[in-house]
Amino acid sequence: MSTVHTSGAAGRHPNRTTGTVGGWEARLRSLTFEHWLWVSLTLVALGMRLVGLGDRALSHDESLHALYSWYITDAFKYSHDPMMHGPFLFHVNALMYLLFGASDFTARLFPALVGTATVASLWWFRGILGRRGALLAAVLLTISPSLLFHSRYIRNDIYVALCSLLWALGLIRYVQTGLQRWLYLLASSMLVALVSKENAFITGAIFGLFSLCGAGWGMWRTQGALRLAACRLADTAIVMGVLVAPFLVPFALILAGREPLPVDSDSQSTALVGAGLLGIIGLAGTIGFLRFLRPVWWDTSLTHRNLPILFAGFWFVALAFYTNLFSAVAGVQSGVVGSLGYWLGQQEVMRGGQPWFYYPYLALLYEFLPLALLAASVPLLARYALARPSQRRQSRPSDHEVPWLVPGFLLVWTIGSWAGYTVAGEKMPWLMVHLVLPTVLLGSWAASRWICTVSPDDKPGLVACALGGAGFACWLFAAGRTPFSGSDQEAVRETMQWLSLVVGGCGLLVPLAVGFVQGRPGHGRLLGMSAGLALGILTVHVAWNLAYVRYDSAREYLVYAHGTPDVKQVLADIDVVRRALPEGYEPIVMYDHEVSWPM
Repeated sequence: MSTVHTSGAAGRHPNRTTGTVGGWEARLRSLTFEHWLWVSLTLVALGMRLVGLGDRALSHDESLHALYSWYITDAFKYSHDPMMHGPFLFHVNALMYLLFGASDFTARLFPALVGTATVASLWWFRGILGRRGALLAAVLLTISPSLLFHSRYIRNDIYVALCSLLWALGLIRYVQTGLQRWLYLLASSMLVALVSKENAFITGAIFGLFSLCGAGWGMWRTQGALRLAACRLADTAIVMGVLVAPFLVPFALILAGREPLPVDSDSQSTALVGAGLLGIIGLAGTIGFLRFLRPVWWDTSLTHRNLPILFAGFWFVALAFYTNLFSAVAGVQSGVVGSLGYWLGQQEVMRGGQPWFYYPYLALLYEFLPLALLAASVPLLARYALARPSQRRQSRPSDHEVPWLVPGFLLVWTIGSWAGYTVAGEKMPWLMVHLVLPTVLLGSWAASRWICTVSPDDKPGLVACALGGAGFACWLFAAGRTPFSGSDQEAVRETMQWLSLVVGGCGLLVPLAVGFVQGRPGHGRLLGMSAGLALGILTVHVAWNLAYVRYDSAREYLVYAHGTPDVKQVLADIDVVRRALPEGYEPIVMYDHEVSWPM
């Protein structure tokens, strides 16, 4: 249940921090088991993302990102090219080189930190997903093969993932509280997402669609909370639309029968002027609406005074990134017009040539647990939606309740992401990150409603659930083996391992089976939790193999244009030769065009 606060001061608490040693000791003593659980999970996520971070050879895209980041560190040279996505990655990687030196480890350090922050940021989703739901989502993102692998990979996608989370947090919390700070979080996270990678426009389209539809549906409602939520959703739609307006000029070019990315200088200048006009007209028109017309319908935190501040701050920072701190003015055109224009044109190319079922196929291989939670959430969502009318007839909901806000938003985000990325021409494995994220959130929200019905005092049932999960996992691992395939030593060992897993699984499932046969209350839910736990164990196994065992294998479906161990081996051999030479001599290595780039 989502609660909409009618006062802008909702959620404010007195500052208890004294700044003294005694104050910090008191705060540490006040930490609950839940706090320590989150701290432990964050540390586990950090360790999983840092261990062996520099062991894997750089892939093709990683080498591009690492090299062009080094150019900024070495000579402050950068020219934005939409083919290599946004400038944010290059600037933060350059900062890592400046602080810690250049290496394969430091090149991946910031993605690892952002991947950890993605897990930790779910702490602020406790009021959205519920305490158990937020913790479950954090666990799922910690062990997710897609997010773990791409938190150890120099790509933009993990940055967009964190920004999408914060973007969603700002939107929902603004609707719930009406506080201005959530609008600023929404705008800043949207900014970083857009200057990181252009697929953030898909996220923006989904969020904007939800805000517009929610505002249109609830604006004329008589119930106070629904109308207020609709007005605040309208605010979020206005902010997103006005800030992003200049980026949308490629759509105007398409409507005019032209290419979305102009190539000659005159067309580029015209497109840039058009982008500026879109921004100015959109801002001026909205300021007029906020100043003169909107007070007739609603009164919220967005005003004709703070919208220009948001717009100016957004575009000052965006242009600073695109122009390398205003040292390369060509970045204005390539960033404002080229970012979306280039990638709209690329959808017809269909790089990768993947079929329409590419993402479901990858999900079945790597992200089967979020997929299972999504499937399990469908009947719960249906029951949740159908139960509302009868509940309203029996007892009128509170004036502060907006029951559809969180499940509706997560459902639209999930469906929109799967539909948008499936329809898009370019399908790549790293884009799974953007499908897994909303799927995990929706599945965790639904699972938390299910888990809450299981009593924590049912210790025998919970123990049986844990043992049952381990038993199911044993069966899953046994299914991947081929017993009775021969009489040689390797075949006999395979058979014995299979028998051990099957028999052990049966033994671990006995307590759960006994309770289920006896018809003990809640054992159906415990059975489902056991199955989820088994899939979680299997997910950890898959993630471990992907990130730490087979990380250099191009046979993994979650990689593309992958590097191989040969690059690091050749560099190590060259280093051995260099060390063997007398002091002052440097080896001269001859190579041709076929190996120049990997080296």
